[in-house]
Amino acid sequence: AKSDKWDYCILNQGIAPSGQAGSYANTNFGNVVQGVSGLLTTKSANPNYNRNVKIFWLQTWAYEINSRNNLYNSFSTYDKDQQKMYAAINDAIQTKVLANSKIKGVIPVGTAVQNMREAYWSDGLTRDAEYLSNTGKVLAALMLFKSLTAYDINDLELSDPVFDHARPHLGVIKESVN
Repeated sequence: AKSDKWDYCILNQGIAPSGQAGSYANTNFGNVVQGVSGLLTTKSANPNYNRNVKIFWLQTWAYEINSRNNLYNSFSTYDKDQQKMYAAINDAIQTKVLANSKIKGVIPVGTAVQNMREAYWSDGLTRDAEYLSNTGKVLAALMLFKSLTAYDINDLELSDPVFDHARPHLGVIKESVN
């Protein structure tokens, strides 16, 4: 981090505990944010510092409906209910993340994922009910891009062949991000 002058820094909680408000205290959330901020914004900590660096929070997404993930018994924490997990993630962001004045905003990837699930896709935006699939990654990348640049993604095209899997779904991906 010291070798670069950062404009943005993006932090997030792990998927499993992201809706558990108590986990933010367990991970010393405030200390982590303060430490990262100090590293990026003070000359004594970083010769390439940027006093105007913006720290954003990347919202994670709820597990898929049929997830069997029992990491930390986390899906059971939400009664194996995707909507309950999504609501808990939003609540933790409101009460823990946005209460920290160093966080300048939230990149709502979890909301874009939930929008796409509810509008069109159901499940399948993750490769293992937890980590994003290739199409889910395109959705997340567009959400990140739009959040940081405020660019209108409606006229954006995916021309590289690496996006062939997502191209048929691009309309609903954009709608879910917007």
